[in-house]
Amino acid sequence: MKTKLSIIGTIFLTFLITASAAKPAIKNNQDVRLYTLDCGSVTVHDIAPFSSTGAYPHESAQFSTPCFLIKDSKGWLLWDLGMGEQYLGRTVEDTKHGVSITAKKSLIQQLKVLGLSPNDIRFVGLSHAHFDHTGNASLFPNAVWLIEEQEYAYANRSPLPSSVDSTTAITLKPYHKILLKGNYDVFGDGKVEILYTPGHTPGHASLEIHLPHTGVVILSGDLYHMRKSYVLKQIPSFNTDPAQTKASMEKVDAILKNSKGRLVIQHDASDIAALPQIPNYLD
Repeated sequence: MKTKLSIIGTIFLTFLITASAAKPAIKNNQDVRLYTLDCGSVTVHDIAPFSSTGAYPHESAQFSTPCFLIKDSKGWLLWDLGMGEQYLGRTVEDTKHGVSITAKKSLIQQLKVLGLSPNDIRFVGLSHAHFDHTGNASLFPNAVWLIEEQEYAYANRSPLPSSVDSTTAITLKPYHKILLKGNYDVFGDGKVEILYTPGHTPGHASLEIHLPHTGVVILSGDLYHMRKSYVLKQIPSFNTDPAQTKASMEKVDAILKNSKGRLVIQHDASDIAALPQIPNYLD
């Protein structure tokens, strides 16, 4: 009888210890926040190429190019880098890509609003290597960079893909990098995961965030460029692999359905305007 009571007591004690050990994970979840930073905008003069089916007329559209700052109990992640500070306070016509580029706010100054400097950023993650996502790369030499291995190779191709800035590979070469091969749990706590979503580029990625009150939020990268692209499942004619793009869309759709999550389309100005602006945040 004593033996049975001893066994029951041991099981009960184990349960209490296990339950107690689980509490920090809940606390970690409460620490996760999503900040949206204004890192410029791009006016595309002809959006027809953004659908391979001819769904869009030959008209212009303004795309946001935000940066996102994610706070976890284990540090800060900066996701995508928008346009560089060389565009501050002016509009530059980029005839090569048929766009007008501008930036109204300094990334460094926005970090200061939150009491941060570039040295406080533990990780920098890139959805992909196109110029409108890498503009502030030179500001973060001390961070650990997270980029899909195929995307890093893409940024080092010769000849260079037309939408990759020639300085990107040079800037990133000496940095501490983790070259990813698929999905990646950034902080090791399951709250912030880079999703491998190739197709727009060979190593394109999106970001899945588990927030304590909002729930799952996925930052699209360039899986979609506009809200109507998402509704119509339009694939740009300039994507590197349409079949991979379709598979990536299905992957993200499945996560959103199963989690009842929210998709933030990074280039859609309405999606970005609907998010809290710093110093406010989504949690």
